[in-house]
Amino acid sequence: MGVKEYLLFTFLFTILISLLMGSCLSDYSMVKSSFLEVSSPEKLPKYLSDVEFYIFKTGEFGSKIVKMNLNNTLKNVIFDENSINSMDLSGDMTKLVYEHGFEKWGIRPVWLWLLDLQTGKQRKLAGWYKDFDEISITNPGFTQDGEQVLFTVTWYDTGKIGLARVNIDGTGLEILDTDIPLTQGPEPSPDGSLIMVICAGYDLLSGDPGFQLCLLDRDGKFIKFLTQRGSGHGSYYFTPDGKKIVYCEYEFGGIFGIINKPKDRFIVQDLETGEFTQLLDWEVGVLAFSPDGNEIVFKAKQTEKSPWAIYIINIDGTNLRHLAYFDDFLEEWYADAREY
Repeated sequence: MGVKEYLLFTFLFTILISLLMGSCLSDYSMVKSSFLEVSSPEKLPKYLSDVEFYIFKTGEFGSKIVKMNLNNTLKNVIFDENSINSMDLSGDMTKLVYEHGFEKWGIRPVWLWLLDLQTGKQRKLAGWYKDFDEISITNPGFTQDGEQVLFTVTWYDTGKIGLARVNIDGTGLEILDTDIPLTQGPEPSPDGSLIMVICAGYDLLSGDPGFQLCLLDRDGKFIKFLTQRGSGHGSYYFTPDGKKIVYCEYEFGGIFGIINKPKDRFIVQDLETGEFTQLLDWEVGVLAFSPDGNEIVFKAKQTEKSPWAIYIINIDGTNLRHLAYFDDFLEEWYADAREY
């Protein structure tokens, strides 16, 4: 076992101990989360009506994605396939990239696929004839211009979790020379010059290890930690102008939530200064931004037992609105879901 592999193993082992014992991180200030009920799309400003987003779920049926808009005039199931773990839609929502495994000649590789939603044609983008327990592909994401796909590659023989990039026509496959051992879930900046990833790090307040957010240049070289708080992070995106990031931060809780209750925090942060504001203490999944980038559309659960609902909030944390006219659809959509 090399030095990098030993350090990664030690980090993951320490994470396990932290999960069992819980974090001693002190609470952030509680967020007042009163909101306005919006009972119909007619009550939204016109500039929000055509904002499109998608919702994903998996279950016994496989995987399904529905394309929607805030005007509630579009509910189009655009993908219905065998179970997949990760995928992304292009910005114009005409192409879908996803990873999917299969079995051939006794080998079970995982490949990256591109589906043209207008023509229905599908093709392989990247992958190797190696078993998924030797090398695997996850977390694909389109660049802003839709011309390339970034994705995570895990090499199990070395323990490295790195990044790769490929053109949407399947050419130009490039393994990025990342200089940290864990770079997962690449999210490119709007101008393509930066990449945000999940990385291994520590909570500075508690000293506990956690999965933090890191900033890399377009070639995969480490620039800085974006977060050094919490157990993990998810649903992270650059704002359309590239000046801020939004993300969900969470605490696992001790003995997987039995000793200390898990905590969720929805946060907006200045990319340059690192100054951040907690918007909500809910479980959140970002869906879209308003055309001017000043409002965030997201799905959320207020508590563990709450149903999913769709909301809009100003990026400064004001004007929280619950889009109640989606509630019935979401209840039906998630009724048979296992993951979402």
